[in-house]
Amino acid sequence: MRQSPRGLFVYYDAGRHDEPLAEGTNARANEVKELQDAIAGRPVFRDGMWGMATLEVVLAILQSGAERREITLRHPGAGHRFLAESPTDVHSTDVHSMEEPQVTVDEREQAVRQVTQQWLRATVEANTKVLDELLEKGYTFTHATTAITDTREEWLESLRSRRRRYKSWEIFDVSVRLFRGAAIMSGRGRQEIFRPDEYSAFRPDEIFLLNTSFTNVWVEQDGRWLLAVWQATLEPDA
Repeated sequence: MRQSPRGLFVYYDAGRHDEPLAEGTNARANEVKELQDAIAGRPVFRDGMWGMATLEVVLAILQSGAERREITLRHPGAGHRFLAESPTDVHSTDVHSMEEPQVTVDEREQAVRQVTQQWLRATVEANTKVLDELLEKGYTFTHATTAITDTREEWLESLRSRRRRYKSWEIFDVSVRLFRGAAIMSGRGRQEIFRPDEYSAFRPDEIFLLNTSFTNVWVEQDGRWLLAVWQATLEPDA
């Protein structure tokens, strides 16, 4: 989908159609009104549940594009909250009856933690062959020091060319939130990075340290976890 003059262009394999949308107040006015409602203690539509449901939609778009199939949304967010008002609602019953047997939450979380360690080891070793198998096609990496975002190929090339080399990279205070087909990990990291000289040659005695907070997103495809996003920010010096 993308925005059109009248609403949204919806694309199909056979073409597209223009879905008109009714005019309303501008987006900025809506944001201000919801801020006023939140301050006054009135319920708002775009709350935390709405945000989590929106994230599920974004991840479903990535998964659908990669797997070329429809993705069923499960999060009880903005699009589903009316179902919760009626326990006997046929749609609510259908959702549960359609669910396939899944591995336990503990097993999925452990799998995400293990593949993250595998990604960290491959990054430190500059093993781009392993990394290539662990990265989702739309992978991006946002650097903590510059806020520059690398594409998948830019990230891999920086390791192949030795423009970027890590001596070590450890993570701690890690938490994992699981969703259908996706996992969000957040935590803190400590990296030792070789500093390049002006000729991009690395001198082992020149290493700088980074302390960061990070968030990453893993998507589950064909029984494998692939890294879609890694984003980090510098932690302030103590």
